Amino acid sequence: MNSGVIILAGGKGSRIGGKKAFITLSNRPLIHYIHSIALEISNEIIIVTSKEDKNNRILKQLPGSPKIIHDLCEDVGPLMGIYSGLRATEAEKCLILPCDTPLANTDLLKFLVQSANGYDAVIPRWPNGFIEPLHSVFDVNKSIIFIEASLSRGEKRINDLIKQFELINYISINTLRKYDPELLTFNNINYLEDLKMVEKTIRKK
Repeated sequence: MNSGVIILAGGKGSRIGGKKAFITLSNRPLIHYIHSIALEISNEIIIVTSKEDKNNRILKQLPGSPKIIHDLCEDVGPLMGIYSGLRATEAEKCLILPCDTPLANTDLLKFLVQSANGYDAVIPRWPNGFIEPLHSVFDVNKSIIFIEASLSRGEKRINDLIKQFELINYISINTLRKYDPELLTFNNINYLEDLKMVEKTIRKK
């Protein structure tokens, strides 16, 4: 199975004072962390960002020559970022990742990718039913068709995509604790307090 990784890096980060992808964490832009993790998962990495961002030069300096693309339509949300990335990939399946989870566990993410064969999507799910669509694996061709159908109806949420899938492999969060006991993979950064906590964790490693 041919798989790629799509990193969503177009978020404005208004609650943290700047675009998340370029916020500094332990002297490195945040995007460096998830990109390094993605390199261990696939040779095809696509970073989706907003147009005309002065910081996009940082993305071009990342190792492995990731494909840098812009949202086909801005201010629509992560669904458009996913769609833009899917349109640019040559892979059959794509792991979707946000740029603000620097503690993501590589083995956990590899397990998600390996669990995608024969399914439209692989999605982590918590005991209360909450899902993690931004740490999911999607079938490329079906997702493109379904997203286009959603957008034609004015539907712009990721759940509008997911509800169209017929074969979803929901992976219990408890199963994923085998790889990431503290589930740090899903700890994203929304506020400066989150950034400080993650920085402390990195220093302990």
